[in-house]
Amino acid sequence: FVRPEMFQDIYGRVASGRAGSDAWHKLEAPASPTFAWDASSTYIMKPPFLLGFEKGAEAQGLGLCSEAYCLLLLGDSVTTDHISPVFKIKEETPA
Repeated sequence: FVRPEMFQDIYGRVASGRAGSDAWHKLEAPASPTFAWDASSTYIMKPPFLLGFEKGAEAQGLGLCSEAYCLLLLGDSVTTDHISPVFKIKEETPA
């Protein structure tokens, strides 16, 4: 059986901002609220559903997200390369 206490410790740390390793907390990151997309990149491309968000979510008629839950809390050894495809997924595949 899955019980609430199985998740309270780990996901409680996510909610309080205490999740992640020391290395994660020491990473430097720009203070910008949006990612600086490189238009000349052939690997990391801006998703079309983010067009117009340079002016902020509020300009798109969206409000702040609140009372959301963490869907996945993965270890430091899992990268986006493990969980997202680099290329389009063809319609005829099981994915």
